[in-house]
Amino acid sequence: MSWDYHIHSDYSDSDQTLKQILNQARRRNLEAIALTDHDCVEGALQASKLSLDLEVVLGIEISAQDEQGRPIHVLGYDFDSEAVHIRRLCRKTLLQQQERSIWQIEQLRRAGYPITVEEVIERLGHSMWIYKQHIMDVLTEKGIAESLNGDFYRKTFKNGGICERAILFPSVQEAMEAIHADHGLAVLAHPGLSGCIEQIWKWKDLGLDGIETGHSSHSFSQVMRLHEIAMTLGLIETAGSDNHGRYGKEPPIGTVSWKGDRLWRQKKN
Repeated sequence: MSWDYHIHSDYSDSDQTLKQILNQARRRNLEAIALTDHDCVEGALQASKLSLDLEVVLGIEISAQDEQGRPIHVLGYDFDSEAVHIRRLCRKTLLQQQERSIWQIEQLRRAGYPITVEEVIERLGHSMWIYKQHIMDVLTEKGIAESLNGDFYRKTFKNGGICERAILFPSVQEAMEAIHADHGLAVLAHPGLSGCIEQIWKWKDLGLDGIETGHSSHSFSQVMRLHEIAMTLGLIETAGSDNHGRYGKEPPIGTVSWKGDRLWRQKKN
């Protein structure tokens, strides 16, 4: 079987609709996909209803942080469709994110950039929340920014820029606990990209179920090291494109995929 376990839709920070994603997956001859939108499950739930021929595993990518406050992402798979605990945890993040996004737009306006909240909302697709990609899309179309992730973004939204503002994310342990409370599997997203490979042992002791071995940002040596770690610790391995459509630089859906058995749910007591 060939799967892409890491895809984003316009329910979060991609511009691609569920129909577009499903069609791409079919063209790649994938047998199943996992929709893993950032901090929300609505896209995955809708995709599972739309697709009759292609299996859609419920997924999410939870924004978390380690003990040093560094951003870490935790993928959740095959959880209860109600996702009560996951929703409760992620809502806190999404509310902070929305407040920050509105603040960022106001910061840009005060700096003289012609942008409004209404213009940004028009870019949301099916999302209920504003993500930085929506703001940057407006700025890029107006010629203010040269690209979605270029110099303007780095100078304005990072490195002490006028739109940089931190959010308090849940801990990795809290993310895993929410996923397990909803009877799902907790998988560490792109450990190489996040620079957290050395912490895998600690999180395994806290209940980590798997790691994302295959990711477009991982070098061959990182893939091999992560595979060795997974084999040593008895962790599930996944892979995915992490595709964000036009809003990201990742490869097309299905180009980084997992070939193997389905991820079967492991009930957590």
